[in-house]
Amino acid sequence: MAIQPQSLFLVLLALPLSTLLWIHLRTHTDAWAHNPSLLASHSQQLFDFVAYTKADLDAAFASYQRAVPVQGSMGIVLTGSAKSASLAVMAAELIRATGCTLPIEYAYLGDELTNQTMSLLRASNITPRNFLSPAIKSSNWDIGLLKLGAAKVSAILSSPFEKVLFLDPDVMLLRDPTYLFSTPQFKRTGALFWPDFSVTPRDRAIWQITKQPYSVEFEFESGQIVLDKSNKHVYLGLLVAEYLCRHGAFYFKHFWGDKDAFRWGFRVAGVPYFLNTQQVHGNVSLIPPSSIPSNSAQIIQSGAPLASYIGTSASGRVPAKGTHCGQNMLQLDFDTNETQDPSTAYEAKPLFMHANGIKWSWNYDDSIPPFQSAQMYALPKGETLTSWAQKYGAMASYKYIGQLNGRDCGTLVPVNGIELSYLSINERYMAARENAFQESATATSISA
Repeated sequence: MAIQPQSLFLVLLALPLSTLLWIHLRTHTDAWAHNPSLLASHSQQLFDFVAYTKADLDAAFASYQRAVPVQGSMGIVLTGSAKSASLAVMAAELIRATGCTLPIEYAYLGDELTNQTMSLLRASNITPRNFLSPAIKSSNWDIGLLKLGAAKVSAILSSPFEKVLFLDPDVMLLRDPTYLFSTPQFKRTGALFWPDFSVTPRDRAIWQITKQPYSVEFEFESGQIVLDKSNKHVYLGLLVAEYLCRHGAFYFKHFWGDKDAFRWGFRVAGVPYFLNTQQVHGNVSLIPPSSIPSNSAQIIQSGAPLASYIGTSASGRVPAKGTHCGQNMLQLDFDTNETQDPSTAYEAKPLFMHANGIKWSWNYDDSIPPFQSAQMYALPKGETLTSWAQKYGAMASYKYIGQLNGRDCGTLVPVNGIELSYLSINERYMAARENAFQESATATSISA
């Protein structure tokens, strides 16, 4: 049955501004960015930049090492605007709850932070750092590009930490991540990435622009990244990723912001990286129907140890009429024993939770925990979602809609052959978030 125009209009009115913006950015046709001559021109400019950068790489890298990173240092980089500072305070509390002692910095641009906000960050042992530079000023990023992470690569490159764990401020650590710097995957490549929900379709122009052969590879999810800037090749990959972001007005029409700037930057530069294939496809907050046991929706008890937040509550297929809202992303660890028999399935464990659908209070329902439940697909032994897609081309369908209260939720459709289970995460995210916002409000009222 066709949807009447007036009905569609009423539906659109009911959606929040963030969702309308998301729909617009995803569906709006930017014909100018697909002009064949412009595609060819940008492709040539990209490869000219890569050739020039490679030719001068040794000298540039030596200069960079003298000027920026502190040799042997490791730390966590958060970035954002003044609006995100409260989330950074929340992130620090969650980071320390895991036992992680890495130093934390908050990278911001220009005069975005007031003295009161910087004091709030320092009170949580977060070091504010202004990374505005003449090169960034010349990029002339508008607010849309900045929201898509155009400045993220520059924030990482300019950090004094040599080895960086970058986190979006709304990422919750489930365990101390410091060990990632010692994994064989990190030592071999110096670049650890985690996957997003989507595979770049074959017909996207970015394959043509970057002259990359088509392959089935999940796009990157850049809420968490681990990088070794003492690795010259990683430095090269970051320079090319930064170039793509500097020209985001064009490139972000062909991929979704900073997350795939890393991916295409490293690919075009010919720099190896590790992309975790232990992944969850369509992990979501679940508003349980009556067929789901009530203990899958437990809320964290005050003072409970961190280890109690994770536990299996139920297993089986998605129940009929189950309602699912894409509000968070669960990212897993990976097998650090690379000599293990590849036919042996590694039982991956949760490592990061990214609340990327509920960043701000107007998109947040205090009555529903953001990480209340996450859905996982259990594949046949030895398979990953990447290998499954390469063999069969079929993925579970996923619809992301930015509402948590259940009005505009999407549905998950299981693919034949893939079983489903539920992983309950009872987390202290809500308490930490409330504490951070209260501290921010207190600091604001005192300054007023």
